[in-house]
This record gives sequence, structure tokens and C-alpha cells, in this order.
Amino acid sequence: MKPNPLNEKIEVLEERLRKAKMQRAALVSKQKALAKKRNRQDDTRRKILTGAAAQEMINKGLIDGEKFQNFLKTYLVRQKDLSLFFDDENEEKTNE
Repeated sequence: MKPNPLNEKIEVLEERLRKAKMQRAALVSKQKALAKKRNRQDDTRRKILTGAAAQEMINKGLIDGEKFQNFLKTYLVRQKDLSLFFDDENEEKTNE
């Protein structure tokens, strides 16, 4: 029995289609990962800028620093986070 050239061509085309679909899926996955990374970077930048703005407002007296410290003491629950702002006796750390 002779191989059918039409069937062979269909098989080749199906294989090319399968490879193209795999490449497309990989590209979509990569684009999603890049978007997720960009969103995390943007979120981190927003938090840094918000913190810098709050710190500047405290320095200018627009926000009561003591009230903000009390807020941080209730908002921050992990010791690692608290230690960034306060020493062991819950005294505010200074940026020297």
C-alpha cells in the first residue's frame, strides 16, 4: 500500500500547528509572568513613595509623629517589621 501524500501533508501541517500552539502558550505565559513582575515592582514603588511622603509630612509637622508611631505599633505585628522602626524598648529609631 502506497502512502497517501495528502495524509502526509496533513500530518506535517498538524505538527506545525501543534508547535505553533505550544510557542503561543509559552509566549502568553511569559507575558503574564512579566506583567505580574511589573505589578509587584509598581506596588513596591508605590509603598516606598507613600512611606517617603508620610515621613516628609511628619518632618513638616503635617502629621503628628507620635500618633503615627502609635499607629505603626498596632499595624505592624511582626517583630522583624517593628524592629525597622523601633528598638527593643519600643523607642523610635533615628536615621543617623
